[in-house]
Amino acid sequence: MTNFRPKRAIQLNRIHLTREGLLFIEAGYSSDGPSGPTIDTNDIMPGATGAHDPGYELLRNEMMGVPVDIAASIPDR
Repeated sequence: MTNFRPKRAIQLNRIHLTREGLLFIEAGYSSDGPSGPTIDTNDIMPGATGAHDPGYELLRNEMMGVPVDIAASIPDR
């Protein structure tokens, strides 16, 4: 379950996201693992593969209804 609520169900590259926020990742989904100063361990991989990488893939493909360049959409202070 995620906090994402798309206007319609999304299917892309082994990623399935329902309108209710259920995220399904099919076996064989290609993830590059965690980013930053860490190594690919069994306790780190689920976060990278289970939500982070699929979420950003949906953003990059403009399927979430938000700007891809999130930093550019933050108003000046």
